[in-house]
Amino acid sequence: MSIHPQIPTTFSQRKKVLTLLSPTPLPLSLSVAMLFQSTLHIPLLVLGLVSNTLALVAPRAVADCPTNGFQSGRKCIPYVENKDIAGIKFSLYTWTDRKAPASPVADPKYLKPLQSAAAKALPVYADLMQTKVKTVRVYLTEEDGTIRGATDYHELDPTICNVRVIGSGDGPSSDIESVQQTLAHELYHCVQRTFGMEQPFQDDSLPNNWWFEGSAEYFGNFFFPDTKPDHMQKYDPASPLYNQKHDFSYPGSLFFQHLSNVFTSNKEIHDWVVSRKSTTSSTLQDERRWLSSDSFITKPFPSFATAFKDDLILYSNGEPVPRDFKVNLHTPACTLSDKPGVYDTKTFTRPWTIWETLDVALPDKRDISFKYTVPSGQGSNVVLQYSKDGEKSWKTAGKGATVKVDCGSKKYTYLATSTGNGDVKTSVPVTIEFTVKKKKKGSNKHKAKRDETDGDLSTSEGLEYNPRALRAADTRPREIIVVSLDNDDGDDDDDDEGDSCSTDKCIVGDWNLDVPSMQAFLSEQLSASDVAISNVAVTGSSSFSVKKDLSSAMTFKGLDIAYDGSAGGYDFHTLIDITGSVDGTLKLGKTAAGGDSFTWTNVKSQGLAKTTTTIAGFDDPTELDISLDQQYGSDTQVHYTCTDKTLQMSGYVDSKFTWAYTWTRETVA
Repeated sequence: MSIHPQIPTTFSQRKKVLTLLSPTPLPLSLSVAMLFQSTLHIPLLVLGLVSNTLALVAPRAVADCPTNGFQSGRKCIPYVENKDIAGIKFSLYTWTDRKAPASPVADPKYLKPLQSAAAKALPVYADLMQTKVKTVRVYLTEEDGTIRGATDYHELDPTICNVRVIGSGDGPSSDIESVQQTLAHELYHCVQRTFGMEQPFQDDSLPNNWWFEGSAEYFGNFFFPDTKPDHMQKYDPASPLYNQKHDFSYPGSLFFQHLSNVFTSNKEIHDWVVSRKSTTSSTLQDERRWLSSDSFITKPFPSFATAFKDDLILYSNGEPVPRDFKVNLHTPACTLSDKPGVYDTKTFTRPWTIWETLDVALPDKRDISFKYTVPSGQGSNVVLQYSKDGEKSWKTAGKGATVKVDCGSKKYTYLATSTGNGDVKTSVPVTIEFTVKKKKKGSNKHKAKRDETDGDLSTSEGLEYNPRALRAADTRPREIIVVSLDNDDGDDDDDDEGDSCSTDKCIVGDWNLDVPSMQAFLSEQLSASDVAISNVAVTGSSSFSVKKDLSSAMTFKGLDIAYDGSAGGYDFHTLIDITGSVDGTLKLGKTAAGGDSFTWTNVKSQGLAKTTTTIAGFDDPTELDISLDQQYGSDTQVHYTCTDKTLQMSGYVDSKFTWAYTWTRETVA
């Protein structure tokens, strides 16, 4: 269940509508979980995509092909000629066999799907063009090496765009959807041509391919996701974003796919692409320098890295993008001692790469905190993110700030990224300093000897190593260096003070939903949204019970949450109807700010949150039926405030606010 604004910009379980300004649709669980805090893009124009295929036109007699820059002297068989699509004259031809002039060289099975693909993409592209192309001619041709399609950049008339698509049935584009995706890719190049953008040379060493071809590949996947083969799958994390060496940098399209996942609209992506006409780079160094100053790219790059690591970059149909080169991500690990003291370890990154993750195993019954430092001059470009216990939810450590490790955590994973202009062959060290404490009096410390040159440890007291390396580059174990130790390191046997994660007695009890208080609390939480929310109304009932062993049960009985909203000039009304239950054991912890939190273990969620959103001016409401396990599961973190009589809870999924409740303690007469 989710109680943040439900704006049907992309799709529902019962309808699917492509829109000009809508981002790529996510699966319902992520889409719902991310809408609240993310920028919401209300479509200014809902495109009436062609629902019926274009009329089938019988093949005609062989004729000379219209003038094009692909090959001269070829004969063509017209399939569709001058068919109006969004004000553009669309024609589709097949080349004929040179040895058998009456026979097409390509498989005719692709003709109707190509016709349908043009009907799907051109209405969207027409609104992106600077000046509308008047004529689009598509040629279905035989295999030509590994090429899948091409756009004619020799055509001097800017109102005409010629496209070649390969479709012989036995090559790299043999399945129908791949041929359709190729056409959508090439048609986006027609859009780029209206801005006077010329195709970069097809050379792996040149710097503009990643965004010029990557954006076209992204748009092709927007209409036809998860095709095979797919360039996105070949993204190499060990290579910079701007220099993906496989397939002429086409894998750079994966970054645009991530942008769409985090609610960047197609129009915003397109506007950035065409803005690069005046800032094309002549060298890889120039491109790196430019990107390092471009916040449109630098800000989302850290989340791109963690989404890559967690397999959370998704096609428009909600399926994760598989990656052929994920093994190129370094994955060292180490174990932090339980001896009180201060310890250093390092993780590394390289500019514009997803270089490594570092797993740090944590001791029990300790208060642990950390902070990080980077070399002088690198601070503004390095971001350190962390997650706990293998969760797919990441937080960003503040520069110079001390972060308290959540109580009971067994492992933290760290991932550093750099969007700086440094040499990509030089690793940037990020030093993470851990402080380990136990709740005992006395803190006399002494310094351990340390070689500042190579980090070798002079005393191994209290250290354990659990190194793991997947690449030959990881030739040394990842070490933890003792900076200082606490003399008060005696036996912890029967010492309850050593357990810094004692049970919170306050949350134990039986709780009933406080409807008026929840209504006010929810209104306060929703006021932080970019969407104007009003008239929040809550009806129904819910209960929450926690036993001494922290087993818990939450039930919803006809709980209805309704509110009005306004965004992008559109007014809407949302109603959420929740019935179901959530059972699981609470794992208590602390938030980064030191507040109380918990997650569920062994959680079992049953039931649905039925969401209906009605937008003023649209006839049909958008309905989403959301399984409760998407919002109340092992990945949900709950922040709570407890007193003798009241309990206030806010749920977060992937660090995004998702739901909120207030309860009163049930009293026994």
